[in-house]
Order: sequence, then C-alpha cells, then structure tokens
Amino acid sequence: PSMPFSDDAPQVIHLGEHKKTISCMRDWAGGSCPEPDGTPDCTWHIEPAGYVMLNELMGEDATEILNSGGHLYDEALDGGVGTSNNFWKGKKSTKACKQRMDKLLQLFAKKFPDFDASLPDPTCDFWR
Repeated sequence: PSMPFSDDAPQVIHLGEHKKTISCMRDWAGGSCPEPDGTPDCTWHIEPAGYVMLNELMGEDATEILNSGGHLYDEALDGGVGTSNNFWKGKKSTKACKQRMDKLLQLFAKKFPDFDASLPDPTCDFWR
C-alpha cells in the first residue's frame, strides 16, 4: 500500500517521543475491527494469510551462511558474503528490489493459491 497503516495518526512529538493528544485520540481514534466500515473507530483489519520463509525466498539456508562466517548482506560490498546467489545484492536498486518482491509474491501464490498474493491499495476515504 502507498500509505502506512497505523493507529498513530496525527501526533504531538514531545522530547523525541510520540504522544497522542486527547483531541487527537478523539478526532482520529482509528482502530482494528472485524469488518472496517470507515467510522473513526473501525478503520482497519488484518489477519495472517500465510508466510514465506527467508530460506525459501533466498533459495539458500541463511543459518548455514551465518554459521560458516558469511553475511547475508555487507553494506560495503552491496551484497552477501559466503552466499551462492547473492539474493540481497543491489539493496537500494529499484530493479533488484522489484525482482525480490516479485519472487516473494510468486512464492506466496504458489504456497497459498486460494489467496490473492497482491492486493490493491485500500480506498483512502477517511474524509467521508
């Protein structure tokens, strides 16, 4: 989604901490509920749909790499050390990130064919 989901809507920052004001909590209550209807206290719902393990995504055993002295990602090298496929190479590359995301969606779709692996951005209708 384009917008992060949070119960921490507009806030007042005090001494480096995020604190909700009374008026903020009243005006922007937000909240999880079984079937979101857009009312101030019923704005989102989340439930587990499944998971893809890191080893599945990378195509190698992360624990083995780490136990053998390797690293999944080294910032100076912009890639892994001791890995065979260097899954994390190009950490900030738009193309590489899209490839990783596409692989995750493909694995999820394969493991959980009854779920839609890619959901559209939710309707942003907070003003109604």
